[in-house]
Amino acid sequence: NEQGDVIDRTLPVIHPMNKYESLINESKFFSKIKDRTNVIQMGDHVGDYQMVSGFDYKTLLSIAYLHIDCPKVKQQFMDNFDIIYEHEADFTEVINILKKAK
Repeated sequence: NEQGDVIDRTLPVIHPMNKYESLINESKFFSKIKDRTNVIQMGDHVGDYQMVSGFDYKTLLSIAYLHIDCPKVKQQFMDNFDIIYEHEADFTEVINILKKAK
């Protein structure tokens, strides 16, 4: 509203524990992306690699942003993502990858 208070929300509410393919299937934009087979997945939680489960893709590039300095967590990221950016990285390199993919 005019005071800056939240007075409503759009359903479904997407949060870190439910951002998976099933929510996208129910979205307004699903018809625009349903036949695409190349996926770029980005996340900042080790469980985010599961966001694409259920998608029928041919090519997946998974990118992670690691914000903590913990060898065990870093290894989990390395086991599940193709590219890992550390320490508050921005989107510059991702944009460069997208430009090269054109």
